[in-house]
Amino acid sequence: MEKTPLERAISILGSTSALARAIGITPWAVSKWDKTCPPKDRCLDIEQATQGQITAEQLRPDINWDYIRKSVK
Repeated sequence: MEKTPLERAISILGSTSALARAIGITPWAVSKWDKTCPPKDRCLDIEQATQGQITAEQLRPDINWDYIRKSVK
């Protein structure tokens, strides 16, 4: 079975704890996303932590990231 974008992000950083540390939250919060999706405010953090290897678009394709990226600038 193919890994989800979140699972790939965890693999890139080495562990759930490492991902949590990189984005400033608890490992419990990251493990909770296994059943759901990361909140949109964390997707850009994950993208940055993985140096763009996992994008916000991959994590949450249901969100218009183009609009959000333009409004942040």
